[in-house]
Amino acid sequence: MFLNFTLISVADKVLPGMEIPFQLGEKLTYRGTWGIIPAGELTLEVLPKETINGIESYHFVMITKTSAVVDLIYKIRERQGHNTF
Repeated sequence: MFLNFTLISVADKVLPGMEIPFQLGEKLTYRGTWGIIPAGELTLEVLPKETINGIESYHFVMITKTSAVVDLIYKIRERQGHNTF
């Protein structure tokens, strides 16, 4: 939810001719650990813009997955796409 509000706030403040702080195809990958044990990975990617109800929208996807070791306790495989105006 924080990401949602942050991206909407960024998109609302971009003036015509102003550059946004991310580009199509950029990918952020975060690898988390649980002590010394690899816990999982989260990837946030900027996808091509889409038009929704006549409004050009930024499109993001976030993929979260736990490592094989953590899968034994609590397996996570999520893909969340989001459009923001």
